[in-house]
Amino acid sequence: MKKQNSIIFCLLMAFLTACTPSKKEPELDFAQTLHFSENKCHFIAEEVDSVSYLPLQSTAKSVLSSIDKMYFRNGLIYIADIRNRKIVVFKTDGTVAFVIDRFGHGEGEYQDFGCFTVDKDYIYVIDNTRRAVLLYESRTGAYKDRKPLTVTAWDVEATANGEFLLAFVPMKGGRLKEEQQPYHIFIADKDFRIRKGLLEYDETYSAPLGQPTFFTTDENHIYFSSLWFDGVTVFDIDNPEKYTHIAIEFENKLTAEERADHDRFILSTANYLVATPVFVQGYIAFLITGPEYSEPYLYDCRKNVFCRNNPDDCHNAFLGAIASHDGMFVSSISDYDSYAELVECGFRKAGQAIEEALKEGDTVLILYHMRP
Repeated sequence: MKKQNSIIFCLLMAFLTACTPSKKEPELDFAQTLHFSENKCHFIAEEVDSVSYLPLQSTAKSVLSSIDKMYFRNGLIYIADIRNRKIVVFKTDGTVAFVIDRFGHGEGEYQDFGCFTVDKDYIYVIDNTRRAVLLYESRTGAYKDRKPLTVTAWDVEATANGEFLLAFVPMKGGRLKEEQQPYHIFIADKDFRIRKGLLEYDETYSAPLGQPTFFTTDENHIYFSSLWFDGVTVFDIDNPEKYTHIAIEFENKLTAEERADHDRFILSTANYLVATPVFVQGYIAFLITGPEYSEPYLYDCRKNVFCRNNPDDCHNAFLGAIASHDGMFVSSISDYDSYAELVECGFRKAGQAIEEALKEGDTVLILYHMRP
């Protein structure tokens, strides 16, 4: 029997339950509601045990303009730079293992880099232009195979039972080349044949804002979030037909009109999630937009409280989470001036080699070791 972990404790789940399909406003059953109040937040620094750095080797092929998705798997670090349509794979010491940069029209090349996932055998890249999934060997990057895909998908995640979750969110003004059933999530078999749709939306629905990715993962769950509702959907990684929802109750939340109308949404000063949360042990990392800008927050599941950075002290300041690994949140920085400002305010100083890397604009991962 799988050992119960703190995430399950946090979500109060014994078994994950299904949801009710939506019309214009989703009518969902929530396993838990997290109440967000800026005035009641604790400080994140109290929850962080220590901070460490991992510089990533910079070569002509490995330069990253952004980190959109990251995995620590197979003893490697896989990073997607969606803007540059490539995947850079590093060893755990930060040196480059290989790069997949195969934009083109030939065999083993993709015309569109939708997103990717990785398991023990392969890296899977979504090519929505050609309605295909390209497979590359997970430890070498060598091209292996191509499988047809019958839906458009913005993100993909591998489950533990050999299947895949595909995410789709309709966008205002977007037009698909081929019609597909109105589901946010599709379950696909090992050959990417769709066998079931989940989280049905009303056909008049469109999201007011897109995201580069829609999934995050940990050892036991896959997490999905969009602006469909304020919160996150949690899938059992062994059986994705088991899932539940966690809501966030914002004091200053989007109105139904703002959520449905792009122009009203852009002018809104409400709070909402910018990205899918990242889970580590008893903590959840959120990126929440406020009236002026987005800020990272942590939710402490044991204390049932949100935490924010101390504006007057940068000790253990949290830069937001891209991924999780071995009980740590993983963030990144590639700007020396920003790093220097943090250090002056109390953030942990790095060694000379890392500072030189930052001065060159190289990417450095920041690992947040959380208090048990």
